[in-house]
Amino acid sequence: MKQYMLVQYGFEKPTPEIMSEWKKWFDAIGARTVEQKGITATSVLDSSGMQNITADLERATGYTILTAESMQEAQSIAIQCPFITSISIFELAG
Repeated sequence: MKQYMLVQYGFEKPTPEIMSEWKKWFDAIGARTVEQKGITATSVLDSSGMQNITADLERATGYTILTAESMQEAQSIAIQCPFITSISIFELAG
């Protein structure tokens, strides 16, 4: 099995309904999950220096590393996620 990292983007204040949907998704992928974390602070370093980024619809807000047989399978898992704005899917080397 390969490992994939799903990076979730977008923030809105969680409601009980949103939290319930996230819990269902995490429960459904539990056996595949290697690591899952929310992101609480973000900084960006570019040629103009370091900037702190506040939570909004464009910010990465969490990631999940999971196992899957292929990118297509990882995409199928991501489609079921109750994401806010979008999800990026990365195949991890190794």
